[in-house]
Amino acid sequence: MLIMIRLGAEFTHTREMDIDDIFIARLKLLLIMGLRFLDGATVGIHSRQAMLENARYIESEAIDLSEPQPSLACSRMDFGHMFYQNVKFLAFMITSIAKDNPMAQHQKMALERNIYTINETITKKSDIASMQSTQRDNIWSKHLILQQRTGS
Repeated sequence: MLIMIRLGAEFTHTREMDIDDIFIARLKLLLIMGLRFLDGATVGIHSRQAMLENARYIESEAIDLSEPQPSLACSRMDFGHMFYQNVKFLAFMITSIAKDNPMAQHQKMALERNIYTINETITKKSDIASMQSTQRDNIWSKHLILQQRTGS
């Protein structure tokens, strides 16, 4: 008998990926690429190509959402102006790495600070979203329990 273990979120907690999810996933990839460079990993031709493609995407999608954008009214991300400036700087630095431009120590330190700042911002937003989701689940569970008790 073959038993299959299901990993991941429960079916009731899943949703389709949207543009914000893709942006965050590619941004995380850039963060990892930047950290690998700082750790001294060699950057091969395929890595360079991936760095350039993702940096271009991130730079074009890192729009400052502090000003209302009618086409993006449904966006769930409400990061501040500085976050998007940091993201654009990260994209610029990753592009520079991919093009094999020399990087001085103070530039590496700025890249590292920027990576940790962006990561901290994303993690805090993720934690808040997770807490809100947990609160919604708890409220829904209490509602179902109350319905069962009252027989409604």
